[in-house]
Amino acid sequence: MDMVIPMRTTVWNLANVGGGVTGGVLLEVFGASSFPWGLFTLLILALLVAW
Repeated sequence: MDMVIPMRTTVWNLANVGGGVTGGVLLEVFGASSFPWGLFTLLILALLVAW
């Protein structure tokens, strides 16, 4: 149990960094109009994983 908590924190931090980098790349390359499509893609992926 003592080893799991730091691993969970590391994964959480990596997910935050990944989201920030992905959002920054979308904003820089495609502009703010790409955010709804990116969110839609994440929604479809989440539905597929949950199903």
